Amino acid sequence: MRFALLNDQRVEATPGAKGVCPGCNAEMLARCGTKKVWHWAHRGRRHCDHWWENETEWHRDWKNRFVTDW
Repeated sequence: MRFALLNDQRVEATPGAKGVCPGCNAEMLARCGTKKVWHWAHRGRRHCDHWWENETEWHRDWKNRFVTDW
């Protein structure tokens, strides 16, 4: 997931950050390693989005073509 909520603001993942899922209000953890695109993940194996799929760098580049408010 690209964005989580922090103080009611949409934020991208940064190392050590914590946020809240905009879909289910569950706690989100920032995943900021060296092998995958930085992203937010639910704590545990929870998937609140039925359309969820792994997001590749190509997928993220495609999503970056749209304004972030969408």
